[in-house]
Amino acid sequence: KPITLGDDGLDDCPPVPPVPAQLEFTILGDGFCVTERDSGEQIGVAGFAIEFEEDGQKVELSDAEELSYVLSGNGKGDEFELVDQAWKAYDVAGAEVVGGVDAELGAVDGDGNYVGTLKVSKGVASVKLAGSWKKEEGLTGDESVVLTLTHQSGYGGLTIESEPITLGDDGLDDCPP
Repeated sequence: KPITLGDDGLDDCPPVPPVPAQLEFTILGDGFCVTERDSGEQIGVAGFAIEFEEDGQKVELSDAEELSYVLSGNGKGDEFELVDQAWKAYDVAGAEVVGGVDAELGAVDGDGNYVGTLKVSKGVASVKLAGSWKKEEGLTGDESVVLTLTHQSGYGGLTIESEPITLGDDGLDDCPP
């Protein structure tokens, strides 16, 4: 005897939920040079803004998400050491979401890159990173920083890399005395 789906055929099947849109994100950044408050040394500072999107529109996350990050500094042949980093999360209106992002610094890889994991809460539309770097040998004005994010989902992995962020348009000429 043939087996059927139910007494009413396909009418017994629940509706299929729509497939959620693929999470996308953009990374924008800027860099400049400042004088460190305590030591008076020149340090490079970079800021990155990560915006979450679906179908090209800025959105708040509908679920918590986890992303891998790589923060790499190019000291032009010399060690470029991360001095400090701070991460903050914001909703679509631009209000800070306290506790909306947790950055776990994993380790420094063999290439001197800082790798870790970002855990971003539901309701977050953007995450901002501020970081500062210095070199024992002093800055030359050619140093750059890149932030790379990878998000794994049912669609596969999505990796986005920021453009290299340099100290400024004029290199060391942008640094205060």
